[in-house]
Amino acid sequence: MACTQPSGYVANSTDCNDNNAAIKPGATEVCDGVDNDCDGSTDEGVLTTWYRDLDGDTFGNLAVTQQACAQPTGYVANSTDCNDNNPLEKPGQVWYRDTDNDGYAQSGSALTQCSRPVGYKVAGELTATTGDCNDNASNVNPGASEICDGQDNN
Repeated sequence: MACTQPSGYVANSTDCNDNNAAIKPGATEVCDGVDNDCDGSTDEGVLTTWYRDLDGDTFGNLAVTQQACAQPTGYVANSTDCNDNNPLEKPGQVWYRDTDNDGYAQSGSALTQCSRPVGYKVAGELTATTGDCNDNASNVNPGASEICDGQDNN
């Protein structure tokens, strides 16, 4: 035991890493998997919350999260998905009414909402997003052949 302080030593040190001068009590915590401030916790206050995006639509599930420094695979920064099992059901989705399932939407029938309404499809599921003059008869649409039956089939 020395009566005087040896060179390179400090009295009552709580330094947790003598090999790295940047790691010490009072240091700023950095998101790096290291306890930078010697308080016994790693990356506290600097982790980002990520939300699982199971369906790959770039919208995350609020109920399934992970905290990490960098974005984990399969996770996104937002939590606004309305159905993480269906990539079509997402915020801002435009739906078109096609009640008769003929592939043509009724003109002026577009809705913008997260979940699919009954009788509606997205543009990619349709031949056309407008033009169906009778959405209650699948044989009446812009692609139908005109036949002699007294109605406008196309």
